[in-house]
Amino acid sequence: MSKCVNESCIYSFNHLVIYSFIMKWIPALEIFLVEVVIFMALWLLAPFWASMFTFIIPMIGIPILLIALIAELLERTRISRMYFAVMLISILVPPLVAIVYSLLSGNEWNFMNFEWLG
Repeated sequence: MSKCVNESCIYSFNHLVIYSFIMKWIPALEIFLVEVVIFMALWLLAPFWASMFTFIIPMIGIPILLIALIAELLERTRISRMYFAVMLISILVPPLVAIVYSLLSGNEWNFMNFEWLG
């Protein structure tokens, strides 16, 4: 066993803490990337369905997330923080991908008559 003579033990401990934090959130990053790929492919191949999912998924996900957060505040459960992160990612990814797609494709969005789908 080696003794800490200088600050190398603190430095290695800080790296271990950062590494464990990053490794804990890798599944959320993977889910984010998979959702981005799926939604971008959906926007490229079927814009009508992509637009429907872009509006429907956040409308369903936000109430579910809010109810889960309120239940968590009222009584602490064993639900992992990863659940809340994945729910938030699932709510934010469809609109973000839609915005990126519209910026890259140059479409003008006219929501009154769905001209942006044609």
